[in-house]
Amino acid sequence: MKKIKQNISAAAVICLAILAAVLFLLNSPPAPRKAHESSENQTPVLIIFEKGQSVSSLTKTLEEKGLIRSPVFFKLFIKLSGSDAKLKAGSYRIKPNLSAIQIAKLFIDGRVSTIRITIPEGYTARQIAALLEQEGITSAKAFSDAVKSPDLLKEIGIPALSAEGFLFPDTYLFSESTSAEEIVRLMTANFFEKLKNVAGSSVQYHQELFSKVILASIVEREYRLPEDAGKIARVFLNRLKIGMPLQSCATVVYILTERLGRPHPEKIFFSDLQIQDPYNTYRNRGLPPGPIANPGITSLNAVFNPPQNDYLYFRLSDDGSGSHIFSRSFDEHVQNGISVKGY
Repeated sequence: MKKIKQNISAAAVICLAILAAVLFLLNSPPAPRKAHESSENQTPVLIIFEKGQSVSSLTKTLEEKGLIRSPVFFKLFIKLSGSDAKLKAGSYRIKPNLSAIQIAKLFIDGRVSTIRITIPEGYTARQIAALLEQEGITSAKAFSDAVKSPDLLKEIGIPALSAEGFLFPDTYLFSESTSAEEIVRLMTANFFEKLKNVAGSSVQYHQELFSKVILASIVEREYRLPEDAGKIARVFLNRLKIGMPLQSCATVVYILTERLGRPHPEKIFFSDLQIQDPYNTYRNRGLPPGPIANPGITSLNAVFNPPQNDYLYFRLSDDGSGSHIFSRSFDEHVQNGISVKGY
């Protein structure tokens, strides 16, 4: 009997020792990858956990990156805690000083790594693409392709050749694994949600909406002060009503930068106004074929809820305030001093 008790005690000691070792491995960070560095000072490691990826595959990646001490015990912890189906896909930046349990909790809670990015009002799709690539979210080509994807445009309900004009400028939090297609979905969904504030709750795509988005994109690139946006919108609406060319310098800049690939001009020359292009509102009456930028809420509100006035002309004031001077006739416009400047 005494011998049995001794064997049980020995077994208990061994079990406790194994348990202590397991807990140590699960609760201790791995040794530093470089002997001269502490784990606290090492750069976080990017781990992308794909949807449908197995726990074994994730564990192997974590082991290869030197983030866990024991892959066996890591998988065992996931299994025994019932977390197999709770791990959430996404991009994670994992600090090397985290324990296996802390790492597992990151995936269980879905604390993915995100990048905060602000898309300025008036940016074109090309400029947004370059910014997304610069911030390491997606490649410029992938985003540009997504913006023009016929299947994606059909899915999000934009019967046009591009999502240009519907990519709402705002501050976003994107995961480092967010696809270009998902970014377009998020930005266009945000556009239609924000549009409800200025156009009512039942906003759907139709030709009238597309025309207003085109005009809002022009207003976006023309106004400097918010209080002038509505007046500028009304000038263009007054011109459209009587069949007068819009004569927007912003459309000429769009041709130079987006269609001809030139640098943004410091000023516009009269020769630029003669460029034969469907977006040239100096040569062509009516609206251009599509938006020239992605308008913000100020420009959208200016077009959907314009003030009443009978102005037909406007020019930038010379006082450096950013305000515009509005005129009802060409003679008055001349008296106010015509100038053609870069926008």
